[in-house]
Amino acid sequence: MNNSTVLMLISGGWLGYFLLHSLLANPMVKSRFAHSNCYRLTYNLIAIITLLPQIWLHTLYTGTPVIHWPGPWGWLAGLMSLAAFVCFLWTLRYYDLGEFSGWRACRGSQTSTPPAALIISPPHRYVRHPWYSCALILLWSRDMDLAQLLTTLLISGYFVVGSRLEERRLIDEHGNRYREYMQQVPGLIPLPWKNITPKEATRLMSQTHPD
Repeated sequence: MNNSTVLMLISGGWLGYFLLHSLLANPMVKSRFAHSNCYRLTYNLIAIITLLPQIWLHTLYTGTPVIHWPGPWGWLAGLMSLAAFVCFLWTLRYYDLGEFSGWRACRGSQTSTPPAALIISPPHRYVRHPWYSCALILLWSRDMDLAQLLTTLLISGYFVVGSRLEERRLIDEHGNRYREYMQQVPGLIPLPWKNITPKEATRLMSQTHPD
């Protein structure tokens, strides 16, 4: 299989992956399976399994790097990757992984959370989508051949579009509270001068009813 074919398959594979991912996360689709406690766990398993063909396709590409971090820039890229990984581990402290993975619900021990609850954890005081931010740094701070660059561009675009779609849902749930939060905290790229204090986060979270 030549490199051009591999690149076409990678592109099509990612577009199909994003479409399937978005379709399964659609509230209308999720509502059809509201009776199933294992829907979220199944969703996450599908997301992982459908990544495997993409990983395999990348092993078929034989091109040379098109982005390279030489000398001191390589050290800087490595430090950025390390910082992003440490930041990701930090954010895990503020996520309920049993709920996020769907494992607790599938075991029948799901604890209910009020639908309108707005949670602003310490990482979310600095950026609205900390996992996306960490992933973007990890993606871009590495040497890349053309296949890896294509994947990085497509995933980056998906993060931008996906974050916008997610925030539409959050605005519907939380109204002006979330709009105010959006005005004070950046979406994907942290800015030192743009964040909120613990007191401000508590004030926003304490407003328990949508506007």
